[in-house]
Amino acid sequence: MQIGRKIYYLKSNGNIIVNTGECQGDARETTEDEDFKMYTVLQGLEQSAVGLIQLNYGQLTDKFISCTGYYVDITKNPIDTSAIVFSFTTPEATLDQVKQAKYTELSQACQNAITGGFTSTAYQNTSKVYDSTLEDQANITGNALSAVSKISGVAACANDKFYYRAHGEDFAEWTAEECLQLARDFKSFKEQQLIKNKELQAYVATLTTVEDVQKVTWNTAIPNA
Repeated sequence: MQIGRKIYYLKSNGNIIVNTGECQGDARETTEDEDFKMYTVLQGLEQSAVGLIQLNYGQLTDKFISCTGYYVDITKNPIDTSAIVFSFTTPEATLDQVKQAKYTELSQACQNAITGGFTSTAYQNTSKVYDSTLEDQANITGNALSAVSKISGVAACANDKFYYRAHGEDFAEWTAEECLQLARDFKSFKEQQLIKNKELQAYVATLTTVEDVQKVTWNTAIPNA
């Protein structure tokens, strides 16, 4: 029996959690529930927060062997094998070339994080997760701008009502103040991701070996100086 690899990734940012590899012979294909019990890195994670891409046996094997890293582009729709983004550097690649590839990888991971959802207590002071695709960002901004007009006393906006929803929930009526707070929370969240990206890229710039550069991911904790 030939069994293709499974790629488990974080839905929030596209970072890879585990690649199960592929196998053949006397093997049985495991279920997703079994994988969450089998792989230590999956244990403790909410299954709803983890995405899965199933590949056929031999599919993209050459790329997995030759690449120096990969992640899932969560902005793709649908998310399938085409959403797996590989980075490559040849054995002859210089340190600067490897760094440039890493800068690009981190920038994409940052974008994935920004569009992967965020948490806010804006609505009724209750912590909820909100989608943050580009369309969602436009909707949040639009509500905030209308809310500013209403709060500022623009006569034409006096009777405006606002409706929004958290991830997986139905639309509900919001106050103008709640709309503004959601926009503030997203602004803060986005700035945090941009700062993180800047700090990681600055850290990569200080590294002196190809091996150390390739080890850096979006989840890397920058060591204290």
